[in-house]
Amino acid sequence: MIMNKVQEMLVQMLKWIDFLEWVDNEQILELSSCFKLKCIPSLTTLIQEGQIPDKIYILKKGNLEVNKKNWFTTDKLADIKEWELFWEFSFFQQKAAVATVKSTDENVDIWELSKEEFKKFIDKYSEIKEKIKLTMENRIKENKKKWGENYENDYYCSGITKEETNIKLDFEIKI
Repeated sequence: MIMNKVQEMLVQMLKWIDFLEWVDNEQILELSSCFKLKCIPSLTTLIQEGQIPDKIYILKKGNLEVNKKNWFTTDKLADIKEWELFWEFSFFQQKAAVATVKSTDENVDIWELSKEEFKKFIDKYSEIKEKIKLTMENRIKENKKKWGENYENDYYCSGITKEETNIKLDFEIKI
């Protein structure tokens, strides 16, 4: 199969994702064909706090900001960098986002993968589903080690609260 430059970039990005790094090239290529490239206008809310995501994203170009409302103010939690995968915890567990993601003052390009497309893919390759589960459990453990009991959620708005990480480290994919 002949790939264009954009698809080559996406394939390389997918190979860098921890839960896909061991997946063979044919499967990665198949998964990359499920992503859609979208241009998001400036100052657009991509993910709203409280929303249950139906897509997973990779930022191709531009700047995205993660914000959380706290009573009467909005706090900036982080910037999402180019080539980063985001929203995977909420996406896999189908939990409400704990923060909002929006584009800044410029247009951004993102790759998005719908829940339906990803479900078809992981249903076809059950070993990938298990690898995702193990990787997410390890991420939770690492975040707890790094942040201790003050760990409430990762800044990618995983939807995993401090209480949940204290009680349950078993990660379940619910898509």
